[in-house]
Amino acid sequence: MPFTRIVIGLLISSISTLGILPNDLVFTPYADFPEYGQTELGYQLTYHTIDATTNDKGFYFNHSISKNIRFGTEFYENGDTQNIYHHFAYRIGQLFKNTRYNLVFSGGINYLSTNQASLTNEQVYDGNVTTTWAPHNKPLRFHYTMAREIESQDLISLGAISFNQDWGHFSIEWDSNYINLSSQFDIYKRLNFRTGITKDIDNNSDLLIKTAIGFIDFLPSAKPKEKTNSPLLKSKESTSTVNTTAGLKHIQEGITFYYNGDYRKAQKSYELAVNFFPESAMVHERLGSIYFKLGEFDKAKIEWEKANILSPSPHLERFIRDASEKGDSLYE
Repeated sequence: MPFTRIVIGLLISSISTLGILPNDLVFTPYADFPEYGQTELGYQLTYHTIDATTNDKGFYFNHSISKNIRFGTEFYENGDTQNIYHHFAYRIGQLFKNTRYNLVFSGGINYLSTNQASLTNEQVYDGNVTTTWAPHNKPLRFHYTMAREIESQDLISLGAISFNQDWGHFSIEWDSNYINLSSQFDIYKRLNFRTGITKDIDNNSDLLIKTAIGFIDFLPSAKPKEKTNSPLLKSKESTSTVNTTAGLKHIQEGITFYYNGDYRKAQKSYELAVNFFPESAMVHERLGSIYFKLGEFDKAKIEWEKANILSPSPHLERFIRDASEKGDSLYE
C-alpha cells in the first residue's frame, strides 16, 4: 500500500527519536493533558552526530485512562540490552482557570521496571511534579518540573517554554544537563511528529538529533457520537413560521449584555434566541462563548459542537478542544 511505504520511508529517513512519556512536551513534562480517550503508538530512537550511532531505540504506547490519568509503556533496545518501562501521569489540579494566571498541576511516576533504567544522554527520574502556566487564550506556555533522580534522593529541575498552535508547538527545554530545541507537529490529529536537537552543556562537541513518529487514536474513539435524531438535523420546515422579530431582539439584547460583562443576562437572552433560531450556527457559537465565560465548560462544548455540525470551522474545533481541556480537576 502507498501509505505503508510512506510510513516505512519516514521511519528509515528519520534521523532519531526520543523518550516519549505519557505527558511529555517533547523532552520534558508538561501539566496539560490531552482529550479523554486519546491513544498513541509510535517509534523512537536517538542519533549521535559525532560517531554516527543510534541508541535508545524502541516503541512506545500512551493511553488516557481518563481525563486525569495517563498510562504509558516503552520498549527500549540498546545494543544487546532490551528493557520495558511503564509510566503513569496524573492531573493534580488547576488554579485561576480562564485567567492570565491559569496554573495547571500534574505528577508522574516513571520507569517502573524490574531493571534499573539506563538511557543515554537523557535525565532519568522516577517521580516528578510539574506546573504549567497557561494564560487563557494565549499561545505561550511556561513549564517547570521538580523531579527525583532515579534510585537517589537528589532533586533535579526541568523547565520549558512552548509556543502552542493547533498544528503543534515549538519549545525550548532544559533538563539540568541538556538544552533542547524541539517541535511537535500534528497531521489531521492522526500523525504526530516530534523532532529536536539536544546539546550537552558539559560537552562542546556532542550534538544529538532526535525524532519520533506516533499514530494517534488508531483505536475506536471513546467520544460520544451525535445522535441522528438531534433537533439540529431536522429540516427547516417549522422555522419559517416563527416570529423572528422576537428572536432578533433577544440576540441584540444578549450582545449588549455580553459586552457589558453581564454574562448571566446574556445567557438568558441567548437561551431564548436559540429557540427561535435552532439551526443558526452563530447563535449556538455565541451561547457556547457565554457558557465558557461563566465556567460552564460542558455546556459550552455542547453548544460549540452544535455550531460545528451546522457550519464546520477550524476555530470551532479549537474552541471544542479548549472546553474539553477545562473543567473539574477531581479524579473521575
